[in-house]
Amino acid sequence: MRDEMEKDLNDCVIRLVKNVKPDLNIGNYTDTELFNQLDSFDMIVLVTELESELNIKIPGEEIRPENFNSPATVVSLIKNLQS
Repeated sequence: MRDEMEKDLNDCVIRLVKNVKPDLNIGNYTDTELFNQLDSFDMIVLVTELESELNIKIPGEEIRPENFNSPATVVSLIKNLQS
């Protein structure tokens, strides 16, 4: 059950990143490169979309590269905020 929820979150993150930056092949960014592919406007839109879609609030201090390095790090951030 937990693995399925994590997969669903991962799929959601990937979908939202693709909505923000359609030309980004997110499958290639599984390490520390994802954050570098998003400009500041992309990040604002992504954070807003994540908050809206998942009914969470991402504090400003959590919007830093290590939390947006890859879909997995975004999922980890979301799980921490939901607990």
